[in-house]
Amino acid sequence: MSIIELSHVYKTYQNDRHALKNISFSADAGDFIFLTGHSGAGKSTLFKILSAQESATSGSVSVFGKNMTEYDYHNIHEYRRQIGIIFQDFKLIPEITNRTNLEIPLSVLGKSRKDIDAELMQIVDLVGIKHSYLDEYPESLSGGEQQKIAVARAIIHRPKIIFADEPTGNLDKAASLNILMILKELTKWQTTVLFATHDENLMSQVQGKVIHLKNGEIESARL
Repeated sequence: MSIIELSHVYKTYQNDRHALKNISFSADAGDFIFLTGHSGAGKSTLFKILSAQESATSGSVSVFGKNMTEYDYHNIHEYRRQIGIIFQDFKLIPEITNRTNLEIPLSVLGKSRKDIDAELMQIVDLVGIKHSYLDEYPESLSGGEQQKIAVARAIIHRPKIIFADEPTGNLDKAASLNILMILKELTKWQTTVLFATHDENLMSQVQGKVIHLKNGEIESARL
């Protein structure tokens, strides 16, 4: 059974503007999928639907074998605990240390102090974050290092799916490749990664499936 399945999905806003039109595809556990297309192609809208920030206007969206319409404010937290989201602009909380930013997802899950410390250090080492950075604040780090913190925060609770929305858009070539390789490594956990980018050079660095969007439609796909 596919971990993600979309069938004839439309997202329509005011004035009958279709942000997504007739989107159908599936993804299995451990898949690495590049989602490509120029600004306005529909990548962010698709991520908003898959991360339960918005609902599809029509069509079927099923994740973990359950239709997204079955989630409401009573049980949506169950779904969100199984996914991780990485943004282009990091979205770290600037008023707290990097360590505290990383601890938040585990605290929400009710983990003990001992477990939080152990899991935090494991992820920090996996992502390649210097231990000395943990007690600094996000804005004291370079963009590449801030994105490493953001990646670590997104994966620290071992999600089954990662939605990475242009995570390398503000980074230089070396930092972009580093983030890409970290996310590719997660597929060894059978984590499914959807990675939005328009960087053709970056896409050539790892083997992955590709969905190319144009004007809200799938123009081409290699699945």
